[in-house]
Amino acid sequence: MSVALRHRPEVDASATSVPIDFLVLGAQKCGTTWIHHVLSQHPGVFIPPAKELHFFNKSSALSRGCGWYADQFAAAGAGQLRGECTPNYLWNYLDPRDRPVPGEHHDLAPKLAELRPQLRLVATLRNPVDRAISAFHHHINQGRIAPDARILDHLWTLGIASMGMYARHLRHWIDAFGREPLMVLIYEQDVAPDRVKPATAQRLFAHLGLAPFEVPSLYEQLNARRSYLAMRLARHLPPSGLAGRVVRRGIDTVTPARVDRLFRFGVSKEERVELSRLFAPHQAELEALLGRPMPWG
Repeated sequence: MSVALRHRPEVDASATSVPIDFLVLGAQKCGTTWIHHVLSQHPGVFIPPAKELHFFNKSSALSRGCGWYADQFAAAGAGQLRGECTPNYLWNYLDPRDRPVPGEHHDLAPKLAELRPQLRLVATLRNPVDRAISAFHHHINQGRIAPDARILDHLWTLGIASMGMYARHLRHWIDAFGREPLMVLIYEQDVAPDRVKPATAQRLFAHLGLAPFEVPSLYEQLNARRSYLAMRLARHLPPSGLAGRVVRRGIDTVTPARVDRLFRFGVSKEERVELSRLFAPHQAELEALLGRPMPWG
């Protein structure tokens, strides 16, 4: 399902004005920050320092024009591969129950395949129950959802459920590009365990046609969870941006763990069971598409 919006900007471009060789598609909350961090260290890659350009999936970014997008890669050196990482690019299927996000687009692959048919693609997937809960907490932290809300009441908000229907998203990209250009990583197997990170980095480089490279920095904790207190106060803090991040980190720093536990909230076992039931047929669809079992039980 694609969302038709009035006055939707289009990518009116040539291949030279969309100067990318690869895209990290997502999914959101599945380790894309680590992938961006790894790629940014390879001397054969230029990836903009600002993760998540959202150029192809948001009207507000598309309206800046292809010149703006090309400018994000102007500092690339001769011979460097150019690409970017925007987790919402993978989100190309909306469940009929989804509440569309104004200005968000979900039919990206056909136009990109026309412009850049040799594009290399990377997707990373995670247990969809854990991904949904992580996304739910992310939106609480951004002040979009109240901290005392139930996740089951927000499944069809901001892609919390539908982003985890991975097979339908992947098929959208495979239909446009074919299977070979798409690398699919599994967060629990390929990204989260420290012992596999060196090998995953080399597989990632090989997929993009890069020479092997020993990455200096592989193990830093990225995107650490905010304190429960900061998330509870999110609706009263500055919005996302530098000011918001500074305030949230300040709260995280000064709040002792024993105090933060008093503000804890979470998802119940019963809610996890319901989420597992929701995603079960989609997991079967994904396993059939990829030809292998997922490690999620």
